[in-house]
Amino acid sequence: MQKTPKTKYLLQEERLTFNEIVKASTLPSYTSNLSIKREGKMSDRVILPINEEEAHVTYYVVMLKKNKKKYKDLIDKIDHYYDY
Repeated sequence: MQKTPKTKYLLQEERLTFNEIVKASTLPSYTSNLSIKREGKMSDRVILPINEEEAHVTYYVVMLKKNKKKYKDLIDKIDHYYDY
């Protein structure tokens, strides 16, 4: 937000509500590679990648080592969706 200090952001935490707002609006919105894989591209929207270093983030899943087998399905899904 340092590079866009005068921008007003509309935060919507409910994904279904967010999608409805985006569909009914001409406002720009943000998406991710994982959202596109999961939900597909919106046919009436242009997707432009943001290639600035500040726009990239790495997320980690943290769990106890003893629970690794318990979360094997989750780990496999993450490996399947994530672009390494």
